[in-house]
Amino acid sequence: MLYIFAPIYALLIPMFFFLIAWKFAGHIRAGALLCSIDFMILYVGRTLHATLIKPWFEQMVGWKPITLLFPPSLVLLALFFIVSGSQILGRR
Repeated sequence: MLYIFAPIYALLIPMFFFLIAWKFAGHIRAGALLCSIDFMILYVGRTLHATLIKPWFEQMVGWKPITLLFPPSLVLLALFFIVSGSQILGRR
């Protein structure tokens, strides 16, 4: 079931925030746009880690710490910006 719903969530959540950013103006638009972009970065980081990083990126780079730190750093960066976008959404 996870393989069925994960791609749906990966598209549905950013598209929801893009829709909010398209419909509204001001701080709501900025916060929703920031959240949508960062949810996409979050899902890209998870997908990169599962599909590309583990199998062949480690062999290509040859230095294991980069391959271990790259996807989680994308996820942490995305989470930081999601929180920033949520703070913008909470302002008046």
